[in-house]
Amino acid sequence: MFTPIIILLCGFILTFQGWRLDPILQFGQFLSFLLIIYLIIKDIVINAVYRNR
Repeated sequence: MFTPIIILLCGFILTFQGWRLDPILQFGQFLSFLLIIYLIIKDIVINAVYRNR
């Protein structure tokens, strides 16, 4: 649900800020990191529920 929003936000940050080392780039990387962690946890939980059926 919010995955495409985070990916779009990170893409806009990279597009408009370039590769400069700004705090906004760190924020974009932090959002990407949180998204990856969320997807990993979601995958683990879904697999655990599916395995326990």
